[in-house]
Amino acid sequence: MIHKNGLLALILAAMILPVISIAQVQSAAPPTPVPPPVMQAPPTGPNDVVGSVFDTKITWADLIAHLEKDSQAQFNLVLQQVVGPNVVEQLFGVKPETSVTITQDQALTLVRENPPATMGNALQNILRQDMIDQEAQKEGVSVTTAQVDDKINSLLKQVRAQGQISPGVTDDQFLEQQHVSRVQLRSSFRSQLLLQNLLEKQVEEKMGHPITPADFLQASHILIKAEPLPPNATAAQKKTDATALEKIQNIRAQILAKKITFADAAKKYSEDTGSKPQGGDLGLFLRGTMVPHFNAAAFSLKPGQISEPIRTRFGYHLIEVTKLGKDSTQAQRDQKIQAAEQELLSGFLANLSEKAGLVNKLLRAAPPQMPPAR
Repeated sequence: MIHKNGLLALILAAMILPVISIAQVQSAAPPTPVPPPVMQAPPTGPNDVVGSVFDTKITWADLIAHLEKDSQAQFNLVLQQVVGPNVVEQLFGVKPETSVTITQDQALTLVRENPPATMGNALQNILRQDMIDQEAQKEGVSVTTAQVDDKINSLLKQVRAQGQISPGVTDDQFLEQQHVSRVQLRSSFRSQLLLQNLLEKQVEEKMGHPITPADFLQASHILIKAEPLPPNATAAQKKTDATALEKIQNIRAQILAKKITFADAAKKYSEDTGSKPQGGDLGLFLRGTMVPHFNAAAFSLKPGQISEPIRTRFGYHLIEVTKLGKDSTQAQRDQKIQAAEQELLSGFLANLSEKAGLVNKLLRAAPPQMPPAR
C-alpha cells in the first residue's frame, strides 16, 4: 500500500524493480552490491564540483538550482535541517540573541558547510538519472511521453483505488498536496522506464533474440536430491547417485502407467519443499531463468509430456509442461520479465556507475556494522 507520503518517497527513492522469486532451481548469482561513495570534503563555494557522471559535472550551484526548480519541498526540508538548529542556537544558546537575521547567501553557506544526507541522496538521484539518460541514448533506447504519462496515471489510479485520494480531489490537486509536480513525476518515471528498457535489452542480448511469448512456460517438476558427482567419485557416492536416479525413474514409470498423477507424485515424493505443496508447480517462468539443463529440457517439451530424468546441481528432476507462454497473459509475462531484470539490476547499475565514472562528493558512506554478539 502507498501511504500518504508514499508517492513522494517513491520519487526520491532509488529505482528498484520488484523482486519475485520463481523457483528453487533458479539460476541467478547473488546481486552485486553497489558500494556507496565516501563523502569527501564539503564544498566551500557555489562553483565547486559536487558530482560528475560521464562528461557531465554538477556544481553546488547547479544542484541548488535543480532542487529549487523541481524539488522545492525537499530543498525546504534541507534548509530546515541545517539552518533551523543554527537559528535556535543563536536565539537560545549560550549567548542568546533577541533576534536573528540570516541572508540567503548565509543560509546556503551553512548548507554547503554542513550538507545533510538528504543532499547526497538528491544528488545521487540526479546523477543516476543523467547516467541512465546518456546510456539509453548510446544504446538507442527511448521512451515516449505517452508511455511515461501512462505510468503516472496508472500509479495515481492505484493510489485512488486504495483510498489515498479523497473523493472530489483531482489528481493534480492531490499532487499539489504532496508537493510533487507532474514535471518531477515525468522526470523520475522517464528514468525508471529507460532503465527498465535497458535491462530488457540486456535480457534479450543474453537470450540472443527479442523476447516473445514462446520464451515463457509454466511447468511442474519433481526433484530427488543428489549431490553433484566429483570426477574422482567414490563407490559410495556413485551408489547414492544411482539410488536417486533409480527412485526418480520408478516415479516416472508410475506416472506413465497412470498409477499416479504428476501432481500427486510431486506431493508424495518431491524433495523440493517450495513447490511440493503445489504439486510441483513452478508457475510461469522466462527462458534462461532456470539452470541450463533444466531450461533446455523444459523448453523442448510439449504440454503434458513427461521428461526423462534431468540432472542438475540440485539432483534429478522430472518436468511436465502445463502451459505454453502464448496461453499466459501479457501482464503475467511482463511480471516475469521484471523478475529477470531485477536479478540483473544491482550488477547492471554497479557496472554502469563504474563505466560512467559516477562521483558523488555529498553521499555519505554507510556506517560500519558491529559484528554479531557471540
